[in-house]
Amino acid sequence: TMAVDLMKDVASKQVTVPEWKEAPFREEELQTVTYVTPVKDIRSLNISWGIPDLSDEYKSSPGNYLGHLIGHEGPGSLLSELKSRGWVNNLVGGQKAGSKGFG
Repeated sequence: TMAVDLMKDVASKQVTVPEWKEAPFREEELQTVTYVTPVKDIRSLNISWGIPDLSDEYKSSPGNYLGHLIGHEGPGSLLSELKSRGWVNNLVGGQKAGSKGFG
């Protein structure tokens, strides 16, 4: 294939992928509340949280399942509730690839 032809001369450096065995946040950094004063009238909420490494679960794709649950936009969804309160205009849910480990 074209990819093989173009990449066949690239040397393998046998690099080991780093793996983190512990969560990236300490106990005192968890369960905190942060207050901000908005400077624009934009109703958007961005929440991110770390989840364990799911690469071994690739066949069942639990991260994608979670993203579909959070990102659902129909009646009774998280988005519809947040919209009814006037807190958001849209919502995006999904898993991002991150570091290996802390699971």
